[in-house]
Amino acid sequence: ELKRAVNSLLQNIDDFSQEGILIAATNHAQMLDSAVWRRFQTIIEMPAPGPDEIRRFIDQFPKVADESGISETQWKAIVNSLSGFSYSDIKDVVQNMLKKAVLQDKKEIDIADYIIEVFLFKNHGNYSQEGIAQYLSENSVPQTQIGKYLGVSARQVRNYLGKGASK
Repeated sequence: ELKRAVNSLLQNIDDFSQEGILIAATNHAQMLDSAVWRRFQTIIEMPAPGPDEIRRFIDQFPKVADESGISETQWKAIVNSLSGFSYSDIKDVVQNMLKKAVLQDKKEIDIADYIIEVFLFKNHGNYSQEGIAQYLSENSVPQTQIGKYLGVSARQVRNYLGKGASK
């Protein structure tokens, strides 16, 4: 079935390229058959954005709540957690975070809102509260915010973090 799909794609590219200019984009170049690549005369690689580009990209999104409580050190942690992500992935993370903020009628967005969305994006629903607590802690989210997000006491957060340290 996959071979048939590739052959169909190749035939459509060949038919189209005689009549016009074809521009294509992918976030998964390594998954494309080499025969597809041979159909293009020019290939432009767009590397993942660096820290400055990530921050500028995030700043382009609408502000749905006050973000002034996020310190510069915390912004660096947020940007660092997004390192290696494509612009498309960053857009998905930020938009998911903004949707939740609107639906929860949040007045203030903090570092945990961003970092938890990165965690959820990376783990695709395969996680535990201990895993979330550990990830948030590793990414500069204070234990009080972790407890608030998870709906547990500060003691429980310390217990979660203690378990992660002993594994």
